[in-house]
Amino acid sequence: TGLANIALQKWMNTFILETDESFAEFRRLKLPVLPPDIFNGQQLNQSYPLRVPYPQGEQANNTANFNAAAAATNGNSYAVPVWWNK
Repeated sequence: TGLANIALQKWMNTFILETDESFAEFRRLKLPVLPPDIFNGQQLNQSYPLRVPYPQGEQANNTANFNAAAAATNGNSYAVPVWWNK
């Protein structure tokens, strides 16, 4: 479709130099459709990242809030969508 072609072109244009933009567009449109993440014959992930996990510095410097957020995101998992993308 037209949207899939546009999304693929935008992803190819932003993938190297504008990785945050590429990630946001991929997450927003769920396009382009990418092949499974396979390494040495094993599929590494069941899904692509839906959020950026909190950095380890948060765990050390903001323990109470980090623990609350980690509990809400299945242990700070990249596979749990952000609150506005559910």
